[in-house]
Amino acid sequence: MARIRNRTVAELDLGVIAAGVLLLIFSFLHWFGNKYGYVNAWDSGFFAYTGVELGLVAAVIAGVAALTSFQFPRLGASWGVIIFALSALGSVSILLKVLIGFNSAPRGIGLWLALIVSIAESVVAFLAFSSRGERLPGISR
Repeated sequence: MARIRNRTVAELDLGVIAAGVLLLIFSFLHWFGNKYGYVNAWDSGFFAYTGVELGLVAAVIAGVAALTSFQFPRLGASWGVIIFALSALGSVSILLKVLIGFNSAPRGIGLWLALIVSIAESVVAFLAFSSRGERLPGISR
């Protein structure tokens, strides 16, 4: 456990936050190329920017939960599961962008890095909620 601002924070939560920061950085890199230059995530279409936004929302929720004393409302699923679901949906969205493409343009380094870091964010989010003993709704042990 890491200590930040006199709070004990799990390293897995910090991993989700760091992955979100990297995802934001990679969203501005070269995702697709054409003869006029490059296109980043924000200009590549729905699946690209939606995947980045879902990953960012997951990282922000993880950051608020880990670094503040804010009390989230109780829902049908734990917030760890919600963070995992958001990051997993973001990964699927970016994977769809890899598969579908953008105007038959070649894929750039930013797209591949974003796919890797979004999958890593999903894995770390899964490990974070499962290490706390949380479980998916409707699944009993």
